[in-house]
Amino acid sequence: MKPTYRVAIVGCGAISRAHGNAWKNLPEIDLVGACDVKLEPLASFAKAFEVKNTYKDLRTMLEKQQPDILVIATWPKVHLEQILEGIRNGVKAILCEKPIAVNTTDAELIIQVTDKANVLVMEGLMYRHHPLTLAV
Repeated sequence: MKPTYRVAIVGCGAISRAHGNAWKNLPEIDLVGACDVKLEPLASFAKAFEVKNTYKDLRTMLEKQQPDILVIATWPKVHLEQILEGIRNGVKAILCEKPIAVNTTDAELIIQVTDKANVLVMEGLMYRHHPLTLAV
C-alpha cells in the first residue's frame, strides 16, 4: 500500500488548475485544503477539485488541516512569507511556483530556513512541457 500525503494549496488562480489536474487521479494525494484571499477563485477551485475545506487565511488552514505538503501558487512577493508560515506549521515539503523568491536575499533565506527545519522545498518547473524544451 502506497502512503497518502495530505496536500494543501494556497492560491487558487489559473496555475492551481494545473496542480489540481495533476493530483486528481493520484490515490496517494489527499487534497485537504485550499486557500485564497479571493472568494470566487477559491470557490471555483474547491468545486472543480472537490475540496471540502476552504480558507481565506493560510495560517488557519495549516493549523486546522496539518498538511504534509504545501503548494504555493500565489504571487512571488508573498512566497517567502508563505514558506515561513508553512515551516512554522510543520509542513514536510513545499512546492512553490516560480519564481520562488523576488531577490537573492530572500532565496538565500529560504534555503537556510528550509535546510534548518529539514523541509524539502522545490520551485515549480518553467517550460517543462514546452515543445522546444521537449525537443532539447
